[in-house]
Amino acid sequence: MEATAERNRDRIGTELSEADEKGNVTKSSSVGAYMILEDIISGVDNGEYFLDFLPVFAITGSTPEEINYYKKMLMTAMEGLGVKIVPSQWDQPYLFYKMRSTEELTRSDRYWVQNMKVSAFVENLFFVSQKVGSDIGFYFGRVDYTTLNWAGNYEKAIASSPTPFFWNMFQANKEDIEGKLGDSPHVGIFGDTGSGKSFFAKLAFVYHSILKGLSLYIDPKDEMKSQFLYVRDKLESYLPEMEENIADLVALIEDNEILERRIRNLEFAYHKPLIDYINHIHFVSLNTKDKKNIGALDPIVFLETEQAKELSTQVTEGLIGTKLTEDDRFENSFNYHLQQVIERRAKGETVGLLNVFKEMAKSKEELIKDRSENILSKISGTMLELVFSEGKNPSVSMDDHITVLGVTGLNLAKSGEVKTAQNKMSDIIMYALGDFCRFFGARNRDQETVIFLDEGWFFNTTDIGKGILMRMKRVGRSENNFLALITQSVKDGSSDEDDTAFGTIFAFKETGNTKAVLQAFGLPDDDEDVITWYENQTKGQALAKDPFGRIGRVVIHGQNSALNECFKTTFSEMESAKAVA
Repeated sequence: MEATAERNRDRIGTELSEADEKGNVTKSSSVGAYMILEDIISGVDNGEYFLDFLPVFAITGSTPEEINYYKKMLMTAMEGLGVKIVPSQWDQPYLFYKMRSTEELTRSDRYWVQNMKVSAFVENLFFVSQKVGSDIGFYFGRVDYTTLNWAGNYEKAIASSPTPFFWNMFQANKEDIEGKLGDSPHVGIFGDTGSGKSFFAKLAFVYHSILKGLSLYIDPKDEMKSQFLYVRDKLESYLPEMEENIADLVALIEDNEILERRIRNLEFAYHKPLIDYINHIHFVSLNTKDKKNIGALDPIVFLETEQAKELSTQVTEGLIGTKLTEDDRFENSFNYHLQQVIERRAKGETVGLLNVFKEMAKSKEELIKDRSENILSKISGTMLELVFSEGKNPSVSMDDHITVLGVTGLNLAKSGEVKTAQNKMSDIIMYALGDFCRFFGARNRDQETVIFLDEGWFFNTTDIGKGILMRMKRVGRSENNFLALITQSVKDGSSDEDDTAFGTIFAFKETGNTKAVLQAFGLPDDDEDVITWYENQTKGQALAKDPFGRIGRVVIHGQNSALNECFKTTFSEMESAKAVA
């Protein structure tokens, strides 16, 4: 190779010298060839490795005309990149057989073979994939290979990408999946308000909830129920029109197979499957104004034996503090009556945690009687009735296929703040809600469960919330439970006390926190190109890291207009910004 390179270099060098002496214009291609040959000779002298390879584009089509059209497109596109490709007009049979998987390059292969340094060859990135997500999964959008800022026009970003982005979160903890780096089932979804984070989270919830696993969405703003039902009611208003069209089809079409297909198409056109899906969701709004919600999070109603006893003790201590344990007589009475009520519940009686204090209020000991009556007075007419009840209403079901749990009225104190009575009541609801989620995910190892926890920052504002979130994250792979934490900052995803990793991360635009986001992805936080790549994201775009360790920029694409309307979070009667002014 070195001798061949030297001969060609000397020949081209002579041609360049003669052209220079005659004053002729030197061809840039000859100069480039001379420099390449010099580089080859230098590489051989330095002991660098070289390899021969046969680069071939295989173009397919249904007709010769189609193949020729694609060939011209490819040649034009590559020429624009400064790469010349040649049609192998007469050598196609040879190249066809040479590209079989059992063939090798030999010294007799002189034509079409390229020679290159290994260090240069790897720059072709032949073995690098820009794919991100799952091979098999739901379509969520496209992979954006650019660093462009689409200025809010995510439709243009979708149109510019040829690569779809698929995702199935349940793949994360399955065995024998080639290339997977870890088995953490948890998902972190981070980003500013208005970045597209909530839209994506709700889209992911809907898609995964139609699978066999049990799905739970914790909605602290309690906004999903009203919007989903609004969309359902609007769509149902068109169903009489659909039924009339179906009646016309029945009268016109005699072939049952064709009729069934046409009716099915008509139902899709009127979004009948979406209506059926929304009717299948179990919506729960934890608001005590509706008496049906009283006792929805009562530990004795939704938990059993030791778990019910543990949480009942915890919420009672949250309500009265050290008064639970400062006097042995009161604590002993509480433990005795709690055990009695739990056993009565197990036998089928309609009782709950409130019955414990009603029984204690009958005590002849003045301390126990007065303190129990005081507790009953604190509970009556407050949000605490969600936790302390007589068990007359069923708890939030853990067996429904799809549950959206709305929580309103919580007021949590920040770490270090003096807690008000409202803060303490909110803490108690949080205790119960966190244990409900934990038990929901842990009780059946053979059943996939997924919990979407929206506004996750809410849990990180207090020490209690952090502890609850930590316990929920610890329920994971072995229990077949998936937690999707939806919050405003990647900093909410971990803490000094908890380093539980997220196997999958989606980072939408997070203003002023670029460094932390890139560090969470293991990307260099001082590379201007990487910074631009992230900060140029527009609404609906996110950096994605999958369980295979692949990182890419994706743009989210909701294809169903009626379903997209279910995810709306902002409303105004004004039709434009001008109208607002």
